[in-house]
Amino acid sequence: MTATVIITGAASGIGRATAQLFAENGYTVGIIDKQEEPREGGTPTHELIEQEGGDAFFIEANVRRRGEVDEAFDAIEDRIEEFEVLINNAGFAETVSIGDMRDHLWHKIMEVNVDGVYYCTQAALSGLGTDGAIVNISSRVGKEGVADLSAYAAAKHAVLGFTESISKELDDIRVNAVCPRRTKTAMTGFEGDPPEKVAETIYAVSQADYTGRAIDVGDDG
Repeated sequence: MTATVIITGAASGIGRATAQLFAENGYTVGIIDKQEEPREGGTPTHELIEQEGGDAFFIEANVRRRGEVDEAFDAIEDRIEEFEVLINNAGFAETVSIGDMRDHLWHKIMEVNVDGVYYCTQAALSGLGTDGAIVNISSRVGKEGVADLSAYAAAKHAVLGFTESISKELDDIRVNAVCPRRTKTAMTGFEGDPPEKVAETIYAVSQADYTGRAIDVGDDG
């Protein structure tokens, strides 16, 4: 039976590159995103994978919304018996000083980067098979704070704490985090490492036998 991976925020950027890499390795790819169209333009990820001979499907959901996440995973479980890997990739950042930060922006950053990881992880538990894997995408900023990214740094630090904690709860599921540097995506103005490089680390970590670790891009552990 073909293994399945579920990836949030896979319409664009790191998630898109990761989806393509998993498809190249024979996985069926389930994509959860609030939009089909890549933010950088081009063919939707699931359609691109299918054009290249792979198997993929798309479910529209905003990870900030608990109800939409639950409906998305209900739809996944209606479609497939179980899946092997969850990649919590959806993220959002905005550069702003602490003096200029506004509550609505702070909450949005937390909702996408922290609440979304929590909602998707909890919703995925019933569908993840024994010896499954969860990979949460944090950031180097989650290890070292950066000026004008206080909310994003706080959120990505939270992802690391969440990852380590639940790795000690889930006996049959490996839970790890990947910490990219600045990556060339629409969110960063296309500056930094190529997303394909990040995808390689994400894939390697998903296949590794360790749990509770935070892996920098380029280091598969």
